[in-house]
Amino acid sequence: MNLKQAIKEAETLSQATLALQKSGYTHNFEALKNKVKCLETTSEYAPTDMLINVVCRYEGQSNPADSTGLLGLKAPDGMLGTLVISHGAQH
Repeated sequence: MNLKQAIKEAETLSQATLALQKSGYTHNFEALKNKVKCLETTSEYAPTDMLINVVCRYEGQSNPADSTGLLGLKAPDGMLGTLVISHGAQH
């Protein structure tokens, strides 16, 4: 199964994350104030230098206004990884 199909069939954030990992998105990124940091290598990148290849969105079960996004990112040096972001009234 290709990545696009696996993401489409993923019903949960963890299933989508696993699909991305199997497709080479093996690093975990963290969004900081003015940079994106790889948690495994501590490499840091300007947010404007990151390429967003995949976007997934999942609504909260108890409150659809709360949602979580999963991004498949490519860094300027070719590193592939994921970044989880949350949306909602508290964010």
